[in-house]
Amino acid sequence: MAALSDVINDYCFFDFETRLLPGISGDITTLGTYKYARLARPIILTYAIGDGPVQCIDIGWAAGKTEEEMDATMERWLMEPGEQRFRAMVPDELDKMLCRALRGEAWFCAWNCAFDRTVWNNSFYYSWLDRLTPEMTLDAMAQAAASNLPSSLQAASRALGGSGKQHDGKDLIRLFSPHDGATPGSHPAEWERFKSYAAKDVEVLREVFFQTRALPRQEWEDYWVSERINERGVAVDVPFCRAAYRVARANTEYANQQLAELTGRPMRVTTVQQIADWVYDRLDDNEARSMLEADIDVADDDEEEESSALSLTRARIGRLVTFLKAKAERTEAERTIIAVLELREYGGAASPLKFHKMAEQADGGRLKGSYVFNGAPQTGRFSSRGVQIHNLPRASLGDVEEQAIIDIMDLGEQ
Repeated sequence: MAALSDVINDYCFFDFETRLLPGISGDITTLGTYKYARLARPIILTYAIGDGPVQCIDIGWAAGKTEEEMDATMERWLMEPGEQRFRAMVPDELDKMLCRALRGEAWFCAWNCAFDRTVWNNSFYYSWLDRLTPEMTLDAMAQAAASNLPSSLQAASRALGGSGKQHDGKDLIRLFSPHDGATPGSHPAEWERFKSYAAKDVEVLREVFFQTRALPRQEWEDYWVSERINERGVAVDVPFCRAAYRVARANTEYANQQLAELTGRPMRVTTVQQIADWVYDRLDDNEARSMLEADIDVADDDEEEESSALSLTRARIGRLVTFLKAKAERTEAERTIIAVLELREYGGAASPLKFHKMAEQADGGRLKGSYVFNGAPQTGRFSSRGVQIHNLPRASLGDVEEQAIIDIMDLGEQ
């Protein structure tokens, strides 16, 4: 199957550098791609059409060199959209490329394109320009994954023998991206480095794109559909998630208290190795002790194995608790061990933490950008980022579930 186009000038490679809006804290990991992009403003746009030179547009401080001047200018543009003086900053070639993309004759390509596409669409700077729809964009990261390359642009470039990204990029992002970060006026030399970093990213992503297998239209159509789903998102009951997280956190604190009382030590349900050692040392039965030894062949769940010789995955806990409860007579120590193991099993689950992540990353009551096209490169299947919605528990409380939801909401308000 053929690529979308063999004409190099049908592709425009682009990248945004952003700065969080005043009063906003966090990063793309905590806020999620779509929410972060909505709460940030672009300060640098770099692009290259085909094999042409990389162009850099200094967006954020075009009208002033101080933060106050920039905020005042942006406030004015928000009140009076459609300023033609800003249009003059965008070269005709980029405007023409957008028109071609609207007709399906060209495509904008970025690394993890959902972020840059969303920055473009959410920024008032481009209120007079057409939005970039998924069908107008390509993701160089998705194409690289299809060639079994890492999802990191730096790692993908190095794997192909390239030079990789500019080495001080992360430091520059930390310097300029916070809402109260540096400005070109306060750090002029670093600002020039930041622009060169952004330009280098475009060069590297273009190199990787043309050195990997060109995906055919059929695969890009699958990508476009998945991006439509990602933009729409999955509805999330944010108030319930916040309440459920508060209840889960209170339950964890209670479990930690119980665990400390049972063991006589300041343990927590998350200190897995400490619990495993404590249990192992108090088991008299060799068969029971062997159930915690990591070399035993047990069909464990998705939890990671401990690096120690002992393992406390949920499957091992279940097997050991069942073994101890099956005894005709149990010692006081064994009853305590069962209680400790059950506290670890039900109090140490990571699933309740997802309620907090759902509430933090929900954008307008929806969880967006959860599906990753070619997320599992060896099979080509989708994976999930952020909340990992592919791996949510499906357990139901049956007839009492409705009342449980009411109780959680009530408890969460306390």
